[in-house]
Amino acid sequence: MTRLLLPVVLAWACDVTLTLLGQPSAYWQESFTFAEEGNPLVRPVLQCSPWAFAGVAIVELMLVTLLHAVMPRRFASWLMLLVVFAHTVAACGWLLKRGGWWWIGCVLLMVVIAEVTNRCCKRFIDPEVST
Repeated sequence: MTRLLLPVVLAWACDVTLTLLGQPSAYWQESFTFAEEGNPLVRPVLQCSPWAFAGVAIVELMLVTLLHAVMPRRFASWLMLLVVFAHTVAACGWLLKRGGWWWIGCVLLMVVIAEVTNRCCKRFIDPEVST
């Protein structure tokens, strides 16, 4: 069952990294109150500090991993796909926000995460499949 966690960790890491890299210079130089974040549940945490954001992000990943371990197989697989989708969309939002040719990075990110997810799901459904 841990095969499904690889795409989750990949999408999560991209989202968290791009969220921190996407913060304006005022966030790093003046005050964390200048945090930019579309998710209203995460924005206050990011406004506390990047360390608070990183801590909450790690707790979120741990919670998702725990749910994955205790949920029935069918529900766990749907949860993993939902988490991968949400973090991929959020990561792509940061790339698209940069404008210009960054949309290509968004497309590449979606293709890579989709391929990793596809391979992991195939192996999850049928462990005998060689990818």
